[in-house]
Amino acid sequence: MIHSRGLWNLHASRNLRLYCLQIRRISHTSYNYSESDSKSTTASKRPYNKRVTNDQLTDVLKKAPKLMANPREIRLLGDDDDSAIVTKKPFQKVDKRYQKDLDKVVSVAEKKVKAENIEESTDIKAIEVEKSSKRRNGHRNSDQEPHTTKSKNRDSRFDNSKSNNTRDFILERLQKSDKSIFSKSVRPTISKSRAMRVMNRTKKYGDKIGRDKPNKDKLGKDRTRKLVKVDSELISVNEDELARAKEPDYEQIPMLSHELDRVLFSPGVHFLQDPRTRIYNFPPFLKKIIKYEDFNFEAVGAFQRVSKDSALLNMCKATDRQYYSSTSSMTSTLMQFYYLLNNFTTDSEKFASRFGSIPYTGLMTKLPASLIITPRGKNSQNKTIYSIESDKSYDTEILLSAMGHCLETLLTTEPEKFKEYNIDYDGDVENPQSVYNYSKYGKFLMRSQLDCFDSRLPRKTFDLKTRAVCSIRYDGANPDLERDSYQIWRLKGEYESFEREYNDLVRTGALMKYMFQARIGQMDGIFVAYHNINSFFGFQYLPLEELDNVYYNHETFESIKHTDPKLVDISPEEVDLSTLSEQLPTYIGETQFKMSLSIWDRLLETVTKQVGDDVAFRLILKAERRGSRTSLKVYAVPIDESEISALQDFPTQFQTSFREKLSNEDRLKNLIQHRDDLMKFNEETFAKKEVYAYTVVIDSHIIGGTPSTEEFPLPKRVGEDWKVQYSMLKYESDDGDINRSKLLNLLRLPTDAITAGFERSTRNNSSEPVEARERRKLTREEILKIYSKIGSARASKWSNKDSMNRVYEPLTRGKNSIKK
Repeated sequence: MIHSRGLWNLHASRNLRLYCLQIRRISHTSYNYSESDSKSTTASKRPYNKRVTNDQLTDVLKKAPKLMANPREIRLLGDDDDSAIVTKKPFQKVDKRYQKDLDKVVSVAEKKVKAENIEESTDIKAIEVEKSSKRRNGHRNSDQEPHTTKSKNRDSRFDNSKSNNTRDFILERLQKSDKSIFSKSVRPTISKSRAMRVMNRTKKYGDKIGRDKPNKDKLGKDRTRKLVKVDSELISVNEDELARAKEPDYEQIPMLSHELDRVLFSPGVHFLQDPRTRIYNFPPFLKKIIKYEDFNFEAVGAFQRVSKDSALLNMCKATDRQYYSSTSSMTSTLMQFYYLLNNFTTDSEKFASRFGSIPYTGLMTKLPASLIITPRGKNSQNKTIYSIESDKSYDTEILLSAMGHCLETLLTTEPEKFKEYNIDYDGDVENPQSVYNYSKYGKFLMRSQLDCFDSRLPRKTFDLKTRAVCSIRYDGANPDLERDSYQIWRLKGEYESFEREYNDLVRTGALMKYMFQARIGQMDGIFVAYHNINSFFGFQYLPLEELDNVYYNHETFESIKHTDPKLVDISPEEVDLSTLSEQLPTYIGETQFKMSLSIWDRLLETVTKQVGDDVAFRLILKAERRGSRTSLKVYAVPIDESEISALQDFPTQFQTSFREKLSNEDRLKNLIQHRDDLMKFNEETFAKKEVYAYTVVIDSHIIGGTPSTEEFPLPKRVGEDWKVQYSMLKYESDDGDINRSKLLNLLRLPTDAITAGFERSTRNNSSEPVEARERRKLTREEILKIYSKIGSARASKWSNKDSMNRVYEPLTRGKNSIKK
């Protein structure tokens, strides 16, 4: 039996035998003497097997009928006449370089036929059915039906009446294994076994290929959903550009202080202190961070939610956009589109070849994107304007999120000025004015706060991020984080290193979120400051091009780097540096970003037509990989103003903030109540409303005018024409409980995450006997607690040198010569 997956191996005896049988059938069909002719000659009555030449084989192949459509085409185009759907081009003429190879195969086929002495009239299907019957039904009575529907379908590949289809399939697999044999590659079809499984499922569960397998309720009643195509389009974004809706006021944007601007123009990590000599590379002021109890958070201003930003709404109307949002509300959804467009997989081997050596295992990469879409009036074209805001119902205020505003202010404020942010300062404090970048693309208007400015950078502005060390992040729900003394003192290593912190940025998905925020804000990159809440350890600047290299690179890009044959004979003056592969990840990143917004635009348009114009709704998106393809599951639920207010203010009902003076037991109790009440709220809300369910699939990537057959299709040259064909399908069902149950299951993970972090932080194994702990492997949290204690010992050892506050200065001979 031919294995339907993997490459066809010509050297495998079983596969070779079946291939030879098909060649023999071709030769018998086209080139044998008839029975009447054989009577008038002295030749044997057995069929004459004439050698099949290369040209004759090609002529026969050109007459091959069309292949059976694959399930996706049946689902999208209909199944009234499946046999009429063309899924590939005819086979091209065989490459002359491989004529000898094919002649050898034909020769082997002739020898095989003569050796086995099989007559032309032999029914191959009967032979295989008999063998199959002996294997599976050896103990059955002869009057019983020997085969099930499934086995009949599996054996039908040997049916003489379908010999052309079978030959087409086998040669298709041959071509897929070695495309170099044929002068032109063709689009591959689905595997035969997969097609049979789909057809069996169709016969069993209904006449629609798009039906789900039935879900049986408690009464045993079948409940199914049917997929119906509601939208399909070819997306091309080559001529569209992300543009500024308004030039920002650069004078009002903060700048880096404490001589940190050096980091912007020097790649790599910069230590605050040299770990060996303890000499400061930057002012010692950064060594000791202000306590959160002493910082006046009201002086830095509060974050303005999208739904409350009247200036953003007015700009949306003035620019005739239909949707407006902020970076914090959009990044989670853009991550889901990233997974969709890149056919994201967690398979370790495939992941390494396409997405790099650092796996994405963080919780952020597993959570769905949850949004609230609210109508906000009409634009000049009389179209409804919608605000897009992230769902805040799962949020809990932790120390790290609050300290981010404090640390960003510290990095952009001189020491004397920073004293005004102390809680004990009795003078007037001037609240800094937030400066935003407003970018527009398609129907979207996007707001992004600009953290820092430097006129020497290509794009002038950049984002400022403060990143806590791993021991604090894994213990983020603990309100006593300030007592953590974990240290970073080396470049590489599994612990206590900048390498570990950078790898965690990639692994958790935080760096992807930073990348999208920088792209939305049209910024130059991100500035990362590593700390443990008590002290900074180092600083790193990551330009947007470097972020693109992390997420849009491919292992084959290095193999084609600077190997264009056109570059051999041209002069240096003719080299176009913009087309080299160094710029390829950025080209891919920019193109995919615009593709994501284009599909998102059409998705919102489709959903608003379903739920009704001027109706607010929750939108939940989650990319899921099934088999070899990633699709985007989408759920929409109408919601009214009172439910929106209850949802967005949900966390304020419970005392869970780090500011609350609570015991760990009381805080955990409140978090559990938050989790349970939110799940109950979702269940009650969904029970009253219709849940609309969709799936978005990428049908094909058309690169350079040709549909790509690769699993991870990407262009190979900068500026190469790249289009995406997508389809949006709606789940239709007579029973709405199916959509509700699937949506509730999808939201269970973020709901459970409300308590998971704190439960992990407060888990105490101190009562466990030492002998029992020695017999098991230490948990990650236990290892990090050990390193925190080691870090405290290191800090004590370094305290004498640190207190000297020696700062690096260039040495010169003369008056200020080197001290002996």
